[in-house]
Amino acid sequence: MSRLPAGAAGGGLLLVALLAYPVLVYFLLDPIGAGWLGVALIGLLVLRAGLAAPRAARFAALAAAGAAYLALLAAADRELILKLYPALASLAMLAAFAWTLLRPPSMVERLARRFGMDVSPQGITYMRALTRLWCVFFALNAAVSVAVTLGGSLRAWAFYNGFLSYLLSGALFAGEYLYRQSYRRRVHQGGA
Repeated sequence: MSRLPAGAAGGGLLLVALLAYPVLVYFLLDPIGAGWLGVALIGLLVLRAGLAAPRAARFAALAAAGAAYLALLAAADRELILKLYPALASLAMLAAFAWTLLRPPSMVERLARRFGMDVSPQGITYMRALTRLWCVFFALNAAVSVAVTLGGSLRAWAFYNGFLSYLLSGALFAGEYLYRQSYRRRVHQGGA
C-alpha cells in the first residue's frame, strides 16, 4: 500500500524534472557538460517509463531509444542533440495523438474516459476535433522548437522550451476549457 504513494510521488518528481529540462540545460550545460546532461536525461526517461509503463516491451523500447540517443550524443554535436529533445518530445506527442485519429478512440476521448467521463456521440466528434487541434499545436511547437534550436541562443532556446511553450499549451488547454463551459451554458439556456 505504501509503494503506490511513493511511486506516484517519484513519478511526479520525474515529470517535474523532465518539464524543467530546458532550464536545467541552460544552467548546467557549461558546468557539467552535454554528455552528463544526456546521461541524466536518459536516466530520467528510463525511470519515468519504468514507473508509468511497467510492461517489459515498452521499457525495453525506451531503453533502446535511450541507448541510441546516447550513442548519437557521443558521436555528434552534443549540445545540438540535447537541445533537440523538446522538439522530439513534441513530435512524439504529435505521433501519439495522430495515431489515435487513425485508430479511434481519439486521445482526448481516451483521456476523458480514463477520468470516468461519459461521452456522448456529439462529444466523440468534438473530442476528435480537439485531438486534431492538439496535433496542430504539437506540430507547430516542434517546428518553433527546432527553429529556436538551430537559429537562437541558448537563452532563447531555454525561454521558449522551458517557459513559452508551456504557457502556450496551458493557454490552449484553458481556452478550450472556457470555450467548452461557454458552449454548455448556451446549450442549456437554449432549451435543454
